Amino acid sequence: MTNHPVITAAKPISSEEQALVSELVEDGLAIQDRFRPEPLYRTTGKGHFESCTVDDIQKAQEKGEHGR
Repeated sequence: MTNHPVITAAKPISSEEQALVSELVEDGLAIQDRFRPEPLYRTTGKGHFESCTVDDIQKAQEKGEHGR
């Protein structure tokens, strides 16, 4: 007989926490195209990020100045 973990209902999160999760997911999705897996490690998920271009840096700075 195997003991299975008890699954309970998740605690509701506040609107501030929901906003943070949304921001983190948005940021994560925004960098997905920059991730380059190493051929040797493709099964492990290891890799590296490409450098930002000047345009990418300028867009990030403008976004930071204007807020979200």
